[in-house]
Amino acid sequence: MKRFIKNNLILILMMGISLVLAIFLLILAALQHSEMKDYIQQTEQMRGEIQSLINEKPAAVEGNMQLLQKDQQLYEAKTRELSSYFVSPYRRALESFATALGEKDCDAFVKKFQDFWSKNKNNPAGKSFILDDFKNKNQYTGKWKNALQSFLHFAQPNAVEPLGTQSDAFLLAQMGVPRDMDGDGNQALARIRSVQNELDRIYRQNKVILNNAAEGFGFSRSTPPAFAEIVPTLKALEVAGDLGRRVASAKVDALETFQLLSLTPRNIGQFQSYCFAVGVRGDIAGIRSLVKILNEAFRQNRIYIVQSVVFLRNSNQAAAIFTGAGETAEKSRVAAMPSPSEAVRMDDPNSSRDQAKIAAAARAKAEAEREAQMEAERKKAEAALPYNKRSSYGVPLIGADNKIRAKFLIEYIMPTTNDIAK
Repeated sequence: MKRFIKNNLILILMMGISLVLAIFLLILAALQHSEMKDYIQQTEQMRGEIQSLINEKPAAVEGNMQLLQKDQQLYEAKTRELSSYFVSPYRRALESFATALGEKDCDAFVKKFQDFWSKNKNNPAGKSFILDDFKNKNQYTGKWKNALQSFLHFAQPNAVEPLGTQSDAFLLAQMGVPRDMDGDGNQALARIRSVQNELDRIYRQNKVILNNAAEGFGFSRSTPPAFAEIVPTLKALEVAGDLGRRVASAKVDALETFQLLSLTPRNIGQFQSYCFAVGVRGDIAGIRSLVKILNEAFRQNRIYIVQSVVFLRNSNQAAAIFTGAGETAEKSRVAAMPSPSEAVRMDDPNSSRDQAKIAAAARAKAEAEREAQMEAERKKAEAALPYNKRSSYGVPLIGADNKIRAKFLIEYIMPTTNDIAK
């Protein structure tokens, strides 16, 4: 054995090396096979995903991808357009004001103002001094009057309240300084009355009746708001004035109720909402007109949502037919007439002996009884006729009166205001 190994040493070495190489190649082949299996599985998975995309509608092919990108651009543009409606109705007025002062970015201008006001709000000299200081330090003094006129030009059409004497305070409110009327409830009441009086004028002009329950438009005409309620009252008043004006512009006969359900707005994410209960009377065309006006208010950056509508009729015409109420109306009228002596007593308690009046009352009652008897005989004779020969044939029995009452629950959505804290 030793001689064999000694004589074939080179052969044995070569065989050993070959064996090691063979084992290495086997291991390498196994690893490659395992990697190939992974690639095959990934390929099958990708094929499945591709097939899934192809099966989707629209298929994610090059032509459809271009269409999808175009749709995405349209959606983005429409989103920007819709977002532009969810801003303050006085946004355009504020932008015109900033432009007139030489400011290109309205938001940057408002932030600069708010930062200045926050640093100086505790100045004992008051709001007028702080505002003048802001004008002077930013070289706005010479431009302020024209800028304010530009603001009022766009703001007044959106406000029911006359802004002439309140122009500065109203402008500051749009930039984050709440109108607190210096804590004077009587001044706040004067602003409330100015809105109510303007709405009264609009309702008279449009010939819309104001019921007692709606004449204040949700606010008292005589009681000043409490100190803590001045700011929220004036904020809600601005919205109530706009809603009241829109109701007046609808073709309704009367505003029966108008109620602000809560002075504090409800928070909805980045928005707030007021809720109003409004009752009107009119025909169905007028009710539809009101709904349409509220739905289209978004074009003026006013978002109204009609949460519910309840319709009521003033009378039940069908019930009158089935119960015979119409036939007994004349009998009820005659029965309700006073006797001759009662008629005299009601007219003048001291003239019970006035025989002329007693005789006149007796004749009137006798005449009414005779007319009622003749009417009853006429109806009896007509009832014996065929239905198509009667005088009432073809006359509408239900729906002749198209007046209805509608009770609306209306929600007003507005962006949350970033008021400067006191």
